[in-house]
Amino acid sequence: MVLYVSSGAQPGDEARVTGTLATTASGCIGLADAEGVVRVVVWPEDSTLTNDGSIDVPELGHFELGDRLEGTGGYYTSDQSLNRIANECEAIEEVIRVR
Repeated sequence: MVLYVSSGAQPGDEARVTGTLATTASGCIGLADAEGVVRVVVWPEDSTLTNDGSIDVPELGHFELGDRLEGTGGYYTSDQSLNRIANECEAIEEVIRVR
């Protein structure tokens, strides 16, 4: 599995981000919406993927595939580096950044 993390502070987006922790066809960690569409997530700095495939997110907790998540962040389609991530992960171009 692949976990993308930010390399610095996240933008101050306040969009409501919800979904079920899932993977894309190529194994990138993302959130599935109610229709089952998985969007790749860029997690906060220092988030880690554990040996059992779960995620530890600083100040947010420990999450496993199938967990329902709700928080703040943003949805992006026009950032070239995020579009590259989406393409590498075989996902739609809209990428979520979680704060």
